[in-house]
Amino acid sequence: MHVITDTLDKFCNLSGQLVSIEKTSVLFSKNVPQSIKNQLLRQSGFKEAVSLGKYLGIPLLGKAPRRGDFAHLVDSVKAKLTRWKATNLSFAGRVTLAK
Repeated sequence: MHVITDTLDKFCNLSGQLVSIEKTSVLFSKNVPQSIKNQLLRQSGFKEAVSLGKYLGIPLLGKAPRRGDFAHLVDSVKAKLTRWKATNLSFAGRVTLAK
């Protein structure tokens, strides 16, 4: 853990930026024992992340995505299309909305 904190300190010194400990989280491999996780979190002051979050509305999973991982995105697009169909727009108007 000292290597990571030293690297972050060097980054802060060279860049003039600061790392916010309150906003920083760590994502552990499933192979890391809970005792090691607890020790590293205690030493660093970081929080444990349960996922990598989303990028452009798509979840970052750390594994190959499956069809179900995109279900929310498909549902969102379907809902938008349904709303657009409900409005009395010409075909050109719908194309413009889709852009």
